[in-house]
Amino acid sequence: MSTDKTTLELFSWSYGEVKERDATIYIGLLAYAGEFHGNVSAVHKWDNQDCAAGEVNDPDMCSACKDSATGSWTTVVAGALTKVPGMLNILSRGGLGREMTDSPKTKFMSVLTGLIQPIMLASSMESYSENCNKNLPDHLGDYSLTFSYGVGFYAVAIALAIDLFCVAVHIITPCPAGSDLDVEKLQESSKGSEPAGVSIVFDVV
Repeated sequence: MSTDKTTLELFSWSYGEVKERDATIYIGLLAYAGEFHGNVSAVHKWDNQDCAAGEVNDPDMCSACKDSATGSWTTVVAGALTKVPGMLNILSRGGLGREMTDSPKTKFMSVLTGLIQPIMLASSMESYSENCNKNLPDHLGDYSLTFSYGVGFYAVAIALAIDLFCVAVHIITPCPAGSDLDVEKLQESSKGSEPAGVSIVFDVV
């Protein structure tokens, strides 16, 4: 998701190889670049690419890939932000003192918020796959061009799998016994017990 040459090369979402020319094309969510004989050319940002300006052989393919890539970037970032409440829910349900913080309501919200990110990630992956990776050209001039999914795409797939695993753990993890009791009643009970404790102390004295 970067426009840096090295980062784009290592974590591209797709890469195409022209073995006869020792050339590789790297495509990311924000930019794309080409590597010829081991040297990465200038990085081209999607925002600066005018697909309808006649600079590309297939404007429709270019537009579809551009829209899908930039849209996927927005979705992935938004999905990453949902990890914050997700992590808080994990701490509430699995941390020390979970008897005081875990409850059926917490479990329900943990499952609900836990499903948001994988849904968003799956949506971005599906959009990129259908509108970009599968529509990329299969030749560069007279040479065959073979595209494959890059590390960036598979990294998001792994993140999606981890999120689904966390959701499954939330579902099978039972709430502590008595966690569905009314907190207000517990507070009233604790308040009501204080005078008795104080009277006992004074009686002893």
